[in-house]
Formats: sequence, C-alpha cells, structure tokens
Amino acid sequence: PSEVQGVRELAVAAADRTVATSAPVTVTQPSAGFWATGSPGKVGPGQAGIWIDPAASSVDIDFNGFLIEGAPGHTSTIGIECPAAPAQRQSLTLRSPRIVHFGGAAIAAFQLGSLAVEDGILADCGGNGLDVENVGSVLVTQAAIHDCQTGIAVSDAGSVVLGSVDLSACVRGMQLCARAVDVD
Repeated sequence: PSEVQGVRELAVAAADRTVATSAPVTVTQPSAGFWATGSPGKVGPGQAGIWIDPAASSVDIDFNGFLIEGAPGHTSTIGIECPAAPAQRQSLTLRSPRIVHFGGAAIAAFQLGSLAVEDGILADCGGNGLDVENVGSVLVTQAAIHDCQTGIAVSDAGSVVLGSVDLSACVRGMQLCARAVDVD
C-alpha cells in the first residue's frame, strides 16, 4: 500500500485509478476505479454524492466503508447516480458503500450489462435504497437496506441474485421485475 496525500490506498495503484477522499465525485472515464477512504463525504442540497457519466463503463468502486451522507432534511438528490447512456454500459461494481440521508435513491442505476453491490449499507433515503432499471444482471450480497421507500426496486432485468440482504423498516421490501430471481 502507498500513501496518497495522507490517505492510505488499499488497492494496487494503476494509471487509470483515482483516490477519492470526499464527495461529491464525478466519474467520467471508462474503466475508472475509485477507492474512497477518509472522513465522511458530506453532500450539499440538490447534489448527488457520486455521478457516473454516461461515457464511463466498467466502473469498479471500492469504498472501504467510506460514508456518503446527504444534507439535513433529505435535500440531496441521489447517493450514487448512474443515468441511462446512449449505449448500454458494461458494468458497475460497488464494494462497501455506506450511503445515508438522501431525498431520492441511495443508488440509482440504469442501462447496464451488470450491477453488483457488495457489503453495502443503504439507509434513510426518501426514495428507494436500490433503484435499478434495464440491467442485464443484478447481484446484491451482504447488504443492509433500511428506512427507505422501497428497499430494492428492479425493473426490466435479466436476473436478480440477492444473498444475505437485510431489508428492514422500508415501506416496501422488494419490487422485482426480472426474468430470473434467486434470493438467499
């Protein structure tokens, strides 16, 4: 591991990797990887914590438990926003995200080949914990989603696999529209 401006990078350094130490962050490069460590990322009113540009594909973010926190009163928009793109993107992998206090969804992802959320905590969002549409495969493992409108909302997916997901205190637990569903 190497020191990068006082923040310990936990992953192997590569030319296309960036260390993010605060939010909001915009991911603009295809195949970009971000490792976020350090103090909580406070997101202002009307902002998304992380916005993934439609040109960015095959994005892999290891948060190392980094917290993305919305503004008081749920006035921040979305924790992580991956909007629809002109052409379907490859994949989005989110490891250990901690996303709380957003007016919209904790994670909103559209038009992807695959989405994986591993070891995440998505809480206290006015929208859905996980809001997914038009994704080939969705994998959510070792996650806690609570105090959101709908814990997991998936529309138009090829497959959904949920393993060790704790859903609590949501108005609706799950709303799934997929060709195949596997819940553990």
